[in-house]
Amino acid sequence: MIPARPSACRTLLCAFFLAGAALLPARLVAVAPDSHDAIRQINAARQKAGVPALTMDAALESAAGQLARETAKDAAPNPARWQHVLMEKGITRVAVWETHGHHPSGATAFVSDVLARPRSRSALTDPRYRKMGLGAYRPAHGSPLYFLLLTDSPATASATAPSATVDTVAYARELMRRINTEREKRHMRPLVAPPALEKAARIRAREITTHYTNIRPNGTFWLEVLNENHITYTLSSSTMIRGAKTPAAFMQRLLKGKDRILTHAEYNQGAAGVAVGADKRLYWYVIYITQTPSHPPAKTAAKNAAAPGVTISTAPPAMSSPAFDPVRFKRELVSLVNATRTQSGMSSLVTLPSLEKVASVRANEIGTLFSHTRPDGTTFPALFRVYRIIGIASGENIAAGPRSAQEAMMAWMASPSHKDNILNPRYTHIGVAVEKGNAGQLYWTQIFLATDKPGRSSPP
Repeated sequence: MIPARPSACRTLLCAFFLAGAALLPARLVAVAPDSHDAIRQINAARQKAGVPALTMDAALESAAGQLARETAKDAAPNPARWQHVLMEKGITRVAVWETHGHHPSGATAFVSDVLARPRSRSALTDPRYRKMGLGAYRPAHGSPLYFLLLTDSPATASATAPSATVDTVAYARELMRRINTEREKRHMRPLVAPPALEKAARIRAREITTHYTNIRPNGTFWLEVLNENHITYTLSSSTMIRGAKTPAAFMQRLLKGKDRILTHAEYNQGAAGVAVGADKRLYWYVIYITQTPSHPPAKTAAKNAAAPGVTISTAPPAMSSPAFDPVRFKRELVSLVNATRTQSGMSSLVTLPSLEKVASVRANEIGTLFSHTRPDGTTFPALFRVYRIIGIASGENIAAGPRSAQEAMMAWMASPSHKDNILNPRYTHIGVAVEKGNAGQLYWTQIFLATDKPGRSSPP
């Protein structure tokens, strides 16, 4: 469910069957030959679930065919790329789901395998999705690779295009005025918008027009934009929305959820950025932080000075990364995971030394290749054989950039697929790791395991 980053990749629980080997010269089959049989199979499952049937979409078929070819050649999923391909095809959407893989027996057999996996079947029978595209790429030798895309009803760019006269700066400031009005209604202080924070929000708004994720185009986590603009903070969060045509429309979406900007009083600074994407939609990004003043108020300072024998520091807390302490960081991360599961009524996960070794290997690997695909083309379960780990289900979360366990957890919990891993009731064991890259960036990994019998996993 980590392109600090939660991973732009979905957690690939539904795609770990993919072959990672490079393919020989191949030819593109833009549309899977038996795609109509495959869609009938999917729609039979949807009918049984009581949801509307999917319809084939020519633009999605074209995108799926292109992505089948690119994925077969790269041997690694790239969500940022397939999102960009959809935009190139003029497909705008709110919800999108994809899966892909090799199968020797055709598209219908591929879909049968997908439907056999509970998580994938749940997606295929999700009523949000209305359109489907299935593409294939047939190598000169070996099995074809199939790429399946589902979206909500795609709209043409012109149907969602904002006015050409949109003043994005004025829209951003109007949005912050509306946010502050709502905060005051809830008896929270308004957010101040310093120029540096406004600049950071504008940068992120432009970035999400091509990379709609917490991962920046340069591969770093979004918090790096704060560091680049010399913004110090003790707490930070962000909200991004695309497609809202006005500040009022943004607020309507915001009020439907439980966004931290409207529920947490501790934030004291905030700024919005707005940008127009290639698909002609508006992309909105709001950053909100807590920043401690450099000096306490005079009255407080005088009171502190009157306390004999106590040294009072008036300097703001350090905003740079805490000292790198992997043992403490791992302990904190496991505690946060188990606290989150306990709050949701689930059992705590047990740490397993062998899983920690797998997590450590992966934390080092994602410093070189940030992907759920390993540098050798395999995925993380290949390490289970090395460390003699036995389980019936497993998952992986990765992140690059968060400077603390709290930041890593916040990023993962903000991503539905990563959150699903953390709160999966099947999992019984966990291994975590954090490694520091050559440039000082931290790489985080969580490996989850479900065992049919507790303790069945082999010791390290």
